[in-house]
Amino acid sequence: VECGITLSASALPTLAETQILPDTESTESVASSDSESPLADETEDTEDTEEFIEYTIYGALSEGKIFWETQSEYDGAEISYFNGTDTVCIDQPGSQSEFAIPDDAKELIGKQGYAVFTVRTYVYVDDEKYISDRLTVNYFMKPESAAMRITASSLKDKINLSWYPVSGANCYKIYALNADSSGYTEYIGETDKLSMSISVKPGTRYSYKIIPVNKFEFEGNVIYSEADGGGVFSTASKPGNVSGVKAVKSDAGSAVISWNTTECTAYIIERSTDGGGYKRIKTVSNTANKRMSCTDKTVTPGPEYSYRIRAYVKDANNTLHNGEYSDAAKFSAKVSTPSFAAESTG
Repeated sequence: VECGITLSASALPTLAETQILPDTESTESVASSDSESPLADETEDTEDTEEFIEYTIYGALSEGKIFWETQSEYDGAEISYFNGTDTVCIDQPGSQSEFAIPDDAKELIGKQGYAVFTVRTYVYVDDEKYISDRLTVNYFMKPESAAMRITASSLKDKINLSWYPVSGANCYKIYALNADSSGYTEYIGETDKLSMSISVKPGTRYSYKIIPVNKFEFEGNVIYSEADGGGVFSTASKPGNVSGVKAVKSDAGSAVISWNTTECTAYIIERSTDGGGYKRIKTVSNTANKRMSCTDKTVTPGPEYSYRIRAYVKDANNTLHNGEYSDAAKFSAKVSTPSFAAESTG
């Protein structure tokens, strides 16, 4: 898992060009709060120190590092953090601009989703230590970036999504594919559960994106640390019931079946003969007409035929979502009665 960096400023903040000050109270200063460095008053002839700059790094615990950047050389860095019980200060000699997160900080990140580190670089001049102002690094843990297992069940007016949990996530955001299919920008909502029921229109195709989130409060604000990527699932709602089904004679050996349209991909027409089981006889694609029809050219005089219809929607995965069957329409082709001319007898 690669570690993504989101900065709180428009460019990468640095510790560069900060005023270097004598380290007369370095230990106390590192463990201090957000107040200005108590060392600033000790150098009246120098400019004020640059205010500390804060940035945020999003990553996974498997990365196990924080990073910073400066424009000036230095001999080492002091890194401090709160491990849930105590404030820990670590002196890291050398010019490397990264710090391996200790196990106690990892444990804290695993519990609350984040940890706060402060970094101050220092140089030695004539064996005297000079230290910079502080850089605050907020490490927010992202959920695991892994393929999601998503399932769905469909009704006419609802789609029920469900999924398996993702490591590091305590919340999930759901987005729908927008109308022009350019992206998943239609926000549906968030949930701390592993399912969501979404109100939809009957007979319509939908595609959703589920993003695992590490959600927590930080300094009075709600933070959403989102996983890279997320899971995408395409499905469809079931179409509404077909209504207004009629069957009438067309000509010898045929019947016309008609019905009202509904939102769907196509219609399945089934026929029963003399009360027997229904069998599919036709599939008719949907059109924009208000009334649909088809012709059954295999009827014969005598039997009673029953016709029923149901609509279906085919989603992006070519899965069919069937609606309910319509009420049956009955049809019987009458047996013609032969007529005889009267024969006169002499």
